[in-house]
Amino acid sequence: MKRGIIFLLLLVIAAITVTLYISASSTAGTAAEAKQTEVDGAPARETISPGDDIQQAIDDLPDGGSLILTEGEYNTLEAIVIENRKNLTIEGTGEVWLNTKGIDHHVITLTDCKNMTLSNLKAQHVILEEGDNDPIEDGRDGAVIGVIEGSNINLINCELVGCGIYGVYAHAVTPLLLEGCYLHDNAKSAVLVTTDAKPVAVTIKDCNITQNTGSIITKGDIDVKMEGKNIIERNSPADYGK
Repeated sequence: MKRGIIFLLLLVIAAITVTLYISASSTAGTAAEAKQTEVDGAPARETISPGDDIQQAIDDLPDGGSLILTEGEYNTLEAIVIENRKNLTIEGTGEVWLNTKGIDHHVITLTDCKNMTLSNLKAQHVILEEGDNDPIEDGRDGAVIGVIEGSNINLINCELVGCGIYGVYAHAVTPLLLEGCYLHDNAKSAVLVTTDAKPVAVTIKDCNITQNTGSIITKGDIDVKMEGKNIIERNSPADYGK
């Protein structure tokens, strides 16, 4: 009888021990999985260098990620197209130039994008052959940065220069922020913002807009707020607000 009781007690103790071990292992595994998920769930951050394919790098970057461009010149034959994306940051480190051959397309085109930031980038069209400078049918196609539809688009510390018809062309984008940007020597105007029925809010803060053929042009229900210290001068035929 005593042996039977002892045997039963040993079975119970063994069962309890196994249960505790399984529970502890499961908890440890869950914690490890949670930690791994946290690491895997961190925003992607990719870095490229001159000579790398910018378009491919952007296409491969998941929403929520950052693309870092190291110092140097990035040359393209076509527009860099960013379409239907959200929560992306594209940032230059040091002096980064984006050079696109011809003037019949944007250097960078953003279409239907949300929560996008382009930071510390210099961009321009480059005339390599005589035919590159032929007139284009629609000047809005020849902006340095073209933004079509979308929301919360931020251009920070960017230099947009040269034979781009417009430094920035934006249609039905709200809000749009230009902060710390330098826009100069654009053939039609530094900025053109248009909309149809949709009200648009634009903020221009601490920007230098100079020596363009026109400064800021708006068409439609557009509210432009000037903040900080903007320098808008030597634009022909007139400076904005004068």
